[in-house]
Amino acid sequence: MRKKLSVYSIILFSGLVTGQEAKISFESEEGYTLAALGGQFNWQTWGETSGDQTVVTALKASDGLQSVKINSNESVKDDYGVESTIPFYEKSEITFDINVEEIGGSDNWVVIYNSDYEMIAGVDFNAIGNVEIYDQGDFDFVSTSSIFVNDQWYKVKIELDFTSHTVNYYLDNSLIHSAAIDSSITRYDILDFRTDDFGTSFYVDNINIKNLESMTASDITKQNNIKIYPNPVADILYVESDKSIKSFKLYDTAGGLIKSQSANRKLTKLDIRSLNKGIYILKLETANGIESKEIIKK
Repeated sequence: MRKKLSVYSIILFSGLVTGQEAKISFESEEGYTLAALGGQFNWQTWGETSGDQTVVTALKASDGLQSVKINSNESVKDDYGVESTIPFYEKSEITFDINVEEIGGSDNWVVIYNSDYEMIAGVDFNAIGNVEIYDQGDFDFVSTSSIFVNDQWYKVKIELDFTSHTVNYYLDNSLIHSAAIDSSITRYDILDFRTDDFGTSFYVDNINIKNLESMTASDITKQNNIKIYPNPVADILYVESDKSIKSFKLYDTAGGLIKSQSANRKLTKLDIRSLNKGIYILKLETANGIESKEIIKK
């Protein structure tokens, strides 16, 4: 039986924790040792597994010298993992790095729950090399157009907003999916690394949990230098950048291309009156590269 974690044990979540950000990289400076992760701070193993299958290791790391390895040797052939309570922010950004040793064996999940173990968000770097995300509207993991290769670090970012009840998923800073959060769910509490034990292992490192409400408008502008307004939008959307916008592409959340256009100017406008209400993804190309933004058509 899976033991319920106490939401009051957040203080045991190790690493750097401030009023606006929590960071964990499983380093010795944070108090972690090269041993089973379960039992260190508030991390607990679950499932029919021994502690040596979810370990702090120095074999690979994306940040510092250590990471967590979720070992799989087909001794269980069922789901197991390790989890911890984490700080909650009403508008939050949760990022982590993930590395899958081999493709063709296990599914590799990082999942976010509330204290009742209702799944709120999650990603699956699956057995065949595709990235799937959890969509509450489908009550299941759904495919994206993103793929991955083995033995390479990827950065996942999950933005959770409990005022608008939305979640956005990014892979290496590109938006890959947007979804709704059920209005009855008011918070998240638990971060979980899990496998189905079909013989391949994965690593997780460099976890950051940020309070987006603490970020000022100038902080956001410095990060992306792009303004989109109004959003939500009914008819005309304005896109402004300090660099010339070379082109844009507008997609629906299933990845279908709606429209594309060359721009080559710092301010452009898009007529989206003909679109149905919903969430769309705008990809912009500037001299700084390609950036993705979520657009809500009302």
